[in-house]
Amino acid sequence: MDREGRSQPAGGGTGTADPVDTDPAYAGDRADVETLPLARLAQTPPGTIPVSAGGRPSQAGVAPTPAGAPSTPAGAPLTPAGAPSIPAGAPPAPVGRRLVSSHLARQLGLFTCYLAAGIAVTWPRVTYLAGALPSTRDAAAYVWGFWWVARQVTHLGDPWATTFLAAPVGTQLAYHTLMPLPGLLMTPVTFLFGPSASYNLLSIACPGLLCYAMYRPARLWLPTGFGAIAAGAFFGLSSNLAWRSWYQVNLALGALFLPLTLAAAVRLRRTPGRRQAAVLGLVLGAALLTDQESSVLAAVLAGLILIPWLVRPPGPGRPSQPARLRLAAVCAAVAALVASPQIIAMTWQTANGGAWTRPTSCSTTTAGPVLA
Repeated sequence: MDREGRSQPAGGGTGTADPVDTDPAYAGDRADVETLPLARLAQTPPGTIPVSAGGRPSQAGVAPTPAGAPSTPAGAPLTPAGAPSIPAGAPPAPVGRRLVSSHLARQLGLFTCYLAAGIAVTWPRVTYLAGALPSTRDAAAYVWGFWWVARQVTHLGDPWATTFLAAPVGTQLAYHTLMPLPGLLMTPVTFLFGPSASYNLLSIACPGLLCYAMYRPARLWLPTGFGAIAAGAFFGLSSNLAWRSWYQVNLALGALFLPLTLAAAVRLRRTPGRRQAAVLGLVLGAALLTDQESSVLAAVLAGLILIPWLVRPPGPGRPSQPARLRLAAVCAAVAALVASPQIIAMTWQTANGGAWTRPTSCSTTTAGPVLA
């Protein structure tokens, strides 16, 4: 009856002129669930007024169907069975955002596992956070360095020179294991919990950081994620680097920049651009601000990767040689700019004779003065 009533202009009191017997959504006495929405969309002329709550769409200039008026046979659903209902006015979450969130969650989980493994291989170093230190002179020097950098940063002073050592003359610290960049980053921890906490915290976290740093370039070659995870674990949890994390943290933190340099240089070769060149320069500059010995190794590694790429003749999909040389110049400029404070301090100390020892200097032993 609803179908017949809707087919008459005056039937049902709706005033809606629907075509007679042209609704393909009906077969016999039952509504076709799958074709009903498409059939209604095909019958709706341009300019249809949007449906209101409980009403039916109508043509422009024609009164809409009152709320509650039947528009389909009794019991016929308007959407396929089992289809999820979406609240009105709630846009679906973008697919890209969900993918980014999922990827970030996986990376954070992997990083957390690496940190936990690093705590295990350096046990019981995590218990030293209560205030203990290894019984070595190097540990005392690292703690003093964290305190000195934090003090000079807050007083806007020069951290590469001090009168607190070799007083009253003082000494320059450009070639000292000062680690100005880690000291700067750990300044809040130093002031809140003390320089010993900064030193112990970096020693504990260093193996996990090394693992994740090697995992990133391993993903550029290895076809499986498990292989890259294993490569990161073999590097960061190795006995050599775990020992250095315990006793020579400047060398352990310096080793962190070797896989970072590898990843940045390979990305520059694969996708040449100023951004990638600047990233590589930033890594090399940060290495010099952390450990000078490791920065030399990082520069050698970058050269071994980039020199074959720079001298290779141009070909399809590769930039010209002048363009590649310009990218190398951008990398060198960014590295020099980032590491300029350390470079200036080393140059000044070398010019003042503080980078070498005179052959005539003497060292005193239990047997008396001996020429060096």
